[in-house]
Order: sequence, then C-alpha cells, then structure tokens
Amino acid sequence: MQAFSCKSNQMLKAGIAIFTIFSLHANVLASIVTDIPPLDKSFRLIFINPGMEWQFPTDQNSLFILNPAFGYGGSFPNLSGPTASVFLYDLSPKLTIQQLWFYNREKRSEKGRSISGNSGNFISLRLYSRGPSVSSNFTRKTDIEFAVGPTWGLQRKYGQNFSLFFDIGPVYYLDIDGNHGFFPIFARFSLGMIIN
Repeated sequence: MQAFSCKSNQMLKAGIAIFTIFSLHANVLASIVTDIPPLDKSFRLIFINPGMEWQFPTDQNSLFILNPAFGYGGSFPNLSGPTASVFLYDLSPKLTIQQLWFYNREKRSEKGRSISGNSGNFISLRLYSRGPSVSSNFTRKTDIEFAVGPTWGLQRKYGQNFSLFFDIGPVYYLDIDGNHGFFPIFARFSLGMIIN
C-alpha cells in the first residue's frame, strides 16, 4: 500500500506539472486579441463508443469536455492478465474529462475555413477512466482504470450538425490497486451529432 501511495504522489505531481504548463500556454493564447466568434457551448450525441458529450467554453480559445460513454477499449499492458488472443476487446462504461486549447481558429477563419461547431486544431490534457467490463476477451486486474496525458487533436463540424473528433497522445495509466505503466499512443475518435 505504501508503494501505491508513493506512486500516487508521483502521478499527482506529474499531473500538476503538466496542467500548469498547459495552463500557462493557454493563458498566452487567450491573451492574443482576435476577431473570431467565441467557442460554443454544445451538447452532442456520439455514435462510435455511444455516449453524450458536453462542451463548455472556458475562454476565447479553450473548451472543457465531459464525455460519458459505453464502448470498445483495448488492454493496458500492466493492467491485465496474460492472454493468447492478438485482438483484445473490452466493452465497458467510460468517462473522459478533457481541457482543450485551440491554436488555429483565427488562421482557419482567415483562410475562409469554417470554425463553427468549435472546429479547429487543439492541444489538450485528457483524463480517461474505465469502469467494470460488460464483455471482454481478457481479464483486467481491477474494475476501475485511469489514464492521463497530453494530446494533439482536431474537431470539425460538417453540414448542419455532424461532428468529427480525433485526438492522440501518450498516457500514464493506472488502476485502483496501484498497477501502472506508460503507453506511447492512445487515440480517441468519435463521430456524432450536435444537438444544440
């Protein structure tokens, strides 16, 4: 238990450092005066890994996202037991909490590209959690897992209300028993519909 407490403190310190760096960068971006319209508060229904997503503007160029969902996930190497299968799947409830900082909305607007529906490229800090498995072809060591890390991504709106979201980045992952590790590429992709 002492080892888990030490690892938790290290993860907390790393998370605070990453959040501070992103916040400083966001403050610099926010201080740049622009003539583009502000980001929109929106609610979206997501089709891949079905769920709901709320997006809340936190300033001129940043959004806070809350995304409860249910769907597919793979295995984190140190959080599951041995398996003979090459293709690993896990169907379970998930929650993603994310802070996005857009960096190219003004440039998109100047080039005549759409920035509606919060379209743009971003960097972010993502916290991902996964609950108990409903169906899986491997055994997880615990029912609750977390992953945190920085990402780069893009979000687009097509037509009246179709949305596309993609981001990718490394993650530090752990479970409630203290098992943990690092995964270099963790991606999130979603297609959905903007309701309002």
